[in-house]
Amino acid sequence: MSAAGRRDGPRGEVSEDAGCGGDAEGRRTSPRRATPRREPGRPGADRRRRTSARGGTAPPRDHGASPTRHDFSRRVLRPSTATRIPGAPSKGSGRGTVVGPDLRKLLAESFLEYAVMLALLACTWVRNVWEQPTAVRYVAEGRPMSHTFDLLLETTDGRRILVEVKPSEIADREGTRELVDLIASQLAVGVADAATLVTELQVPPDVLHDADLISSSRRHPSPDNDRRFLAALPVGGATIAETCVASGLRGEGMRAAARLIGAGALERLTDGRIAPETVVAPRETRP
Repeated sequence: MSAAGRRDGPRGEVSEDAGCGGDAEGRRTSPRRATPRREPGRPGADRRRRTSARGGTAPPRDHGASPTRHDFSRRVLRPSTATRIPGAPSKGSGRGTVVGPDLRKLLAESFLEYAVMLALLACTWVRNVWEQPTAVRYVAEGRPMSHTFDLLLETTDGRRILVEVKPSEIADREGTRELVDLIASQLAVGVADAATLVTELQVPPDVLHDADLISSSRRHPSPDNDRRFLAALPVGGATIAETCVASGLRGEGMRAAARLIGAGALERLTDGRIAPETVVAPRETRP
């Protein structure tokens, strides 16, 4: 075949009658369409749009919150101020993150530390909590030493307390209580006012349940719902379920009650964990 009957292919290779014209016997043939190449990371050209059951384009999903919920999970959280970042968890341990009242991340190195953080932040007398504060110096057997406590909390009256979190069995075996008492006796002015040991015995299941409920309710703040709950609550008190119905808040009333209990605006008149049958009353009306 002459040079006139030859042409270059799409990649520069020479092909026999690759484009159009005739075959070897002179019959007319249609041009062969090349398959489009897909670029890495891009969807193919044959991918179709999601359609509804009636064949039309499905409307976009509404991911917005309901009118009575004010989620602050989309706010920018402040980074942790810990002096030591927890490493990878070992077998049987865990890690967790708690959001403080100032929208700061609190990094927990264990399940117990996570529970203690939640329990402390749910206390009305605790203003704020910091994890892994600056190491404290002390002297033991004539030698200078340093120790990093797990938590530092600030109370509403301005006191600063260092907290060591340890399972009771390990604390007894390692003499952790004696170490904490030794450091507490040597605390310098301005470092902290006290130091204490907290074990799982101080965080029973009911306390952890209430702390978790208060923490989750705070993630959806709604001052309007809180005011509506207080306005519907009789001076002598009522159950949370009764007040939810009276206020018209229904399920959102449970969250409002938990937030108000955590803020100290409500007093519980019955024992046990926070539940619909819990009797509450405005704290300012109680003697």
